[in-house]
Amino acid sequence: MKNTSKVLISVGFGAIIGGVAGYYLNSTEGKKMQKKVKKQAEKMRKDVTKSIESGKEQIMDKVNHMTEYTKEKVGEIKSSLYDRFESAVDATEDVTEEVKSKFEKGVDKAKTKVKEQSAKIRTAEHNSI
Repeated sequence: MKNTSKVLISVGFGAIIGGVAGYYLNSTEGKKMQKKVKKQAEKMRKDVTKSIESGKEQIMDKVNHMTEYTKEKVGEIKSSLYDRFESAVDATEDVTEEVKSKFEKGVDKAKTKVKEQSAKIRTAEHNSI
C-alpha cells in the first residue's frame, strides 16, 4: 500500500473518530456526562480546598482520587467511542459488500444482455446473407 493511501486511510479514520466523538459529546447522553463531570469537578475542587487547610497528606489523597476518577471516565468514553467506531466500521463494511454485490450482479446482467444482443446481431447478419 502506498504511503499516500495509508495517509488517506488514516485521515479518514481520524475524521470518523472525530465525528463520532463530536456526535457523542453533543448527544443528550454526552451532555449529561459533561454536566456530571462538571459537578463532580466542582465538588472535588471544594474538597481539595478543604484538604489544603487540613494538610499535605489529605491533598495527596484527593489528587489520587481525582486521578482515578478521571482515568475511569476517560476509559468509559474511550470504550464508548471505540464501540461506536467499530459499529461504524461494521456498517461501512456491510454497505460496501452490498454495493459490491449489486455492482457485480449489474455487470453480470450487462454481460448477459450484450451476449444476447450479439447473438441477435449475428443471427440477423446470417439471415440477411
